[in-house]
Amino acid sequence: MKGVADLAVIPQKFIRKERFVADVQISLGWMHSGYPIMMHSSIGAELFNPQDARTKGLWGEIHELGHNQQRSPWEFPPHTTEATCNLWSVYVHEEVLGVNREKVTYLLHYIEKYVKGGKNLSDWNVWTALETYLQVREKTDKSHLKENLACNIYPSLFNVIHKGENAGKSSRLVANLPQTKVRLKKLVLITTSVLSNNQLFAIQTIG
Repeated sequence: MKGVADLAVIPQKFIRKERFVADVQISLGWMHSGYPIMMHSSIGAELFNPQDARTKGLWGEIHELGHNQQRSPWEFPPHTTEATCNLWSVYVHEEVLGVNREKVTYLLHYIEKYVKGGKNLSDWNVWTALETYLQVREKTDKSHLKENLACNIYPSLFNVIHKGENAGKSSRLVANLPQTKVRLKKLVLITTSVLSNNQLFAIQTIG
């Protein structure tokens, strides 16, 4: 949970507890996020096997924890809804559990399929979108990142957005974040470009 908090740039003592409840029948899918996170009882034992967690991973469980940390300002729905939550899966697996993400994901397969399919925006989601975020992370000039968590750009981006949200809540002014979807997405792209020292405006059509 400390790893989840570190990437999200929030206090390590959560405002409300992140609980998992395993049951024989849940309302949606195999697992789903929320308070509590729900999962099928047949896989509940995964949470109590630290050895397996450090070898096989806990991708699905951390994916749901990532969903609970997502914030609308940095999302590009519907494309990134099931992608940015996986930034937590990648971070916790690599930096906390010591599991290389290539052991628990198969990104190359999805990227090849995306390219062969014509690189359509409608297909830019989940794994292809996650790969974009990971490429930005890898190509980031790490020397100027203040939140130097495994040389990761995203804590710096999330921190900028948190500050904008909090400034709006604590003043009479409208939140420091833009109030229209287009302007907000452009701000996220500009901020990410500055933080990563990369030109990202070519992808602004996804907004």
